[in-house]
Amino acid sequence: MERNGILERHVVATRPVAVEYRITPLGKTLRAPVDVLLEWADAHMAQIEHARRAFDAELE
Repeated sequence: MERNGILERHVVATRPVAVEYRITPLGKTLRAPVDVLLEWADAHMAQIEHARRAFDAELE
């Protein structure tokens, strides 16, 4: 995501070394599409959970 300009990565010279990530202005434009995905997941959560249970049952 850093390469695509969505996040900025900053190494902080502390002990231990820390890394900070910041969302860029380009990254902030993803807010609306992500909100749509979250709304979709919320509306279909029962079906998602059913699919998960069926998938997991196949692994047993």
